[in-house]
Amino acid sequence: MRVTAESDGAVLKESEFVEGKDLTLNSEHVAGSSGMTPSFAYPSGNVFIGLVYNSQSLGLDRSGNARVQENTALAGTAFLVIPAAGVVRDAYRFPRAPALCT
Repeated sequence: MRVTAESDGAVLKESEFVEGKDLTLNSEHVAGSSGMTPSFAYPSGNVFIGLVYNSQSLGLDRSGNARVQENTALAGTAFLVIPAAGVVRDAYRFPRAPALCT
């Protein structure tokens, strides 16, 4: 998949993504790379030790607007003694611009 960002007809940036490597395609959305990341209280000031899972997806809602969703889940300890677990889900909607959609 080739993605191009344009402004006033000028190409600002163009990137190419490979299915299976950079993203997964299905009938409803494009899922970006996701995975588990360990946290070992690094860099300085980070008090969390545990695992963090991140995922992103891009798709269309029922109205044809673009929708980006980011999910983050974590489990571990803070300050080595306080159990910590949680989930954060952020969703953003970008209204469809009929003049730009052909």
